[in-house]
Amino acid sequence: MKEKKGFTLIELLAVIVILAIIALIATPIVLSLIEKARKGAAEDSAYGIRKEAQLLYQTTLMDRAGSFNRIEADFSKKMTVNGKEYVETKFYATASSEGTTDKAIFEVDGTKPTNGKVTIHGDGKIDYEVLTINSYYCCIPAQGNVACEKTNSFDANCKYTGSGSSTTPSGGNTPTPTPGGDDTPTTGDDTPTTGDDTPTTGDDTSSSGGGIIGHIVYLNPKDLTVSCSIANSQIGLGTPNASGCMKFYIFGEVLDGNVDKYKLILDHNTTANVKFASTSTNNYAMNEARTSLESDTADWLGNPRLITADEVAEIIGTNSQDTLKWSSLKNYSSGVENELIDTDNYVDWFDFDGSGTTYSENDGWKHKSLTAQESSRYAWLYDYTAFNATHLCTSYGCNNATDVYTNGYWTSTTVTDISNFAWVIFYQGELYRVSKDTNNYGIRPVIEIDKNLVTVSNE
Repeated sequence: MKEKKGFTLIELLAVIVILAIIALIATPIVLSLIEKARKGAAEDSAYGIRKEAQLLYQTTLMDRAGSFNRIEADFSKKMTVNGKEYVETKFYATASSEGTTDKAIFEVDGTKPTNGKVTIHGDGKIDYEVLTINSYYCCIPAQGNVACEKTNSFDANCKYTGSGSSTTPSGGNTPTPTPGGDDTPTTGDDTPTTGDDTPTTGDDTSSSGGGIIGHIVYLNPKDLTVSCSIANSQIGLGTPNASGCMKFYIFGEVLDGNVDKYKLILDHNTTANVKFASTSTNNYAMNEARTSLESDTADWLGNPRLITADEVAEIIGTNSQDTLKWSSLKNYSSGVENELIDTDNYVDWFDFDGSGTTYSENDGWKHKSLTAQESSRYAWLYDYTAFNATHLCTSYGCNNATDVYTNGYWTSTTVTDISNFAWVIFYQGELYRVSKDTNNYGIRPVIEIDKNLVTVSNE
């Protein structure tokens, strides 16, 4: 009978030493991967929170025509609606009114914060406190990338100023607020350049929207797999259409979670003329216009909506130092870095083109300075509006061959403190305020599409 052999003590010690060495090498790597995953999940949640804030502002704006003071979402508190638990969300109709929890719900996908607040103001400005997510402090700027770190050390632009890491944040301590800003449902994530640098279609680019503002995309908003080009696209407003291959203009970029998207606006109205609202129901909420938008864009991808007045301001590049409030008191960029001009004039319109530096009720953003031989850099924003065969793109856009007369199209932005007025894109290259029961303005849908799913035309 053979004698059974076992491991010698030296062999056992060698195995133990090898396993210990492997553990010493592998453990930091595994822990690092776990921490990266936790940080990535926190960042994804922060992007989702910014997106939800934009969407909640848009939906509340449509339902209540901008007639609310603010919405506050407090992530350290909970509320129950129809048996389901949500972040406590309080709606304030006026600055002095008591907040109610039956008018708005802030929904969060992914990892939920344990601390911090988001405040959505009725004028579109959104303030974000530093949020505690997944044991990270997350700072959410109005534009650009979020930052999630172990220590609460951020400047006003959410740039991390700390070094190393500290103790994991406690769920019981409210982080210090970080300045926020406007992030309109429909804003780009890059700071716009001045309007004088904004290119025409096909030119080299500005910094806003990744340097591609005004460029053309052909696509079918109901089926992105369809191959579209100028040859097979429905272009123009002769017969308002909302299906098939169509022409869109890029007017910005947005980061939706980890997905980079283009913000696109159609080149024509899907409904030629419709009232924004004809009654004072819900303080002139967007009734008729919303019904037309939903009907026109049924089965569309990209969450169809209307453009906002602030998005127009970003395209033009005006007032880059401060977010427009769309009230009777405004700050304007003078063209000199960090210099603002204050005015208390009630402004009725804002011209897209010009080189003036004074601002008044008659001037809007800039002096209108186009001559009969000049073309607007922003004619693509008001294509296919009121017909005029000899305009040379100074009015009515450049592609206006249409037998349907329209003065332009609605934005979703209500004039502050005048609930029965809204801002429109006017056929002479202006942002203009009109009564909501006017029937000379149409619906021009905006969508947001993954950059990887579209091809930018060389036109």
